[in-house]
Amino acid sequence: MEYSKISRTEYTNCQAVADKILRFTSNSTNKSIYDVKAPHIINTFYSRFRPNIIVFYPSSIPKHYTDDQILRILNQKFDIHGFYMQAKKIISVDDIFTNTVAGLTWFNSPRPTLFLNITSNNFKRLTFTCLHEFAHMYQAERSQSYMEALALINADKIQGNPYPEELQPIENEANVIASLLLVPDKCLKFDILHSTFNEIQDKYGISKSALFNRLQNYFYYSSDFDEYESNQAAHSFLVNDPKVIYQVRKKLR
Repeated sequence: MEYSKISRTEYTNCQAVADKILRFTSNSTNKSIYDVKAPHIINTFYSRFRPNIIVFYPSSIPKHYTDDQILRILNQKFDIHGFYMQAKKIISVDDIFTNTVAGLTWFNSPRPTLFLNITSNNFKRLTFTCLHEFAHMYQAERSQSYMEALALINADKIQGNPYPEELQPIENEANVIASLLLVPDKCLKFDILHSTFNEIQDKYGISKSALFNRLQNYFYYSSDFDEYESNQAAHSFLVNDPKVIYQVRKKLR
């Protein structure tokens, strides 16, 4: 989550987009913005864009199930996690592609095609990838130039080439928006003031490293901590240091 450092202005812009998506989901689901979770966002935007979903895995992995069986198992997982979407097709690709691409969106018809990497069988990672790709769809719907830039990125992904450095901010932006949707600022402040690291992790169903990064960025971008203070504050929650946590909460209040 939020792999690359960006400017505060860029982060503020990402927050504005994430807030619009959260409000749209809140209105669409009749839920308080504080109750909106990742499945609600994914379902709302799946209904809006109706993408064709194709999943992929490396051809080098021995198969113990047929493609139909894999699709059935995956779609059952979607159901269990409260996702309405269903994958219709599965393809095998080379290892280089699966090692470098978590997902991509292809605008090749009236309905976009959403490709998802299922190699790791990590549903938490898959959830983040879906939010990332739906953030792309949301932005592309509003800007033809954004859609064209995204098409260049995805063309390079498909060919196994590194995409142009000047287009990297688009990927950074989608990562940040996805993380802000997965763990919204409005909810995270309350969680920091009242919950432990493990409780927050359980609430959002994310890895320790993902939550640590999210806390660092929240303290740095949203709470005016400097970089050192942000690292210390996030670490205090990770190791459950009551003295530092008390100081962090005092400053946030």
